[in-house]
Amino acid sequence: MARKEVSIKAIVLGALLAALASGAPPDAAAQMKDHGGMSPKEHGGMGMPMQAAGTHKGTGIVNSVDLEKGTVNLSHEPIETLKWPKMTMDLEVVDKALLRDVEPGTKVDFELGKKKAGGYAITSIRRTK
Repeated sequence: MARKEVSIKAIVLGALLAALASGAPPDAAAQMKDHGGMSPKEHGGMGMPMQAAGTHKGTGIVNSVDLEKGTVNLSHEPIETLKWPKMTMDLEVVDKALLRDVEPGTKVDFELGKKKAGGYAITSIRRTK
């Protein structure tokens, strides 16, 4: 039993260190600790959603798309991992091709990643059903 307990502690510690090194918000590391480093599936669907390190998930409605500038205006729900409230804003996309399937009125799920110059840009966007 002691051997298994040490292994679980090592896994949790490793997950915490990885979260801190990735630049994840400080509360994300605490959430991982609270859930024993388990994925939502392992934890019965509860806990932090799994996402790529340094990305933040959101959902919203597309108000407008500017293909030339590579931006989309979204009214999005709160983004907990960034501590952003519900708001409407223009966001850049990392690749203009991401905007080919979205139009005003479309409900979307999206992911944000840090830009090299600072701020955030959409790295993934897809229609929801």
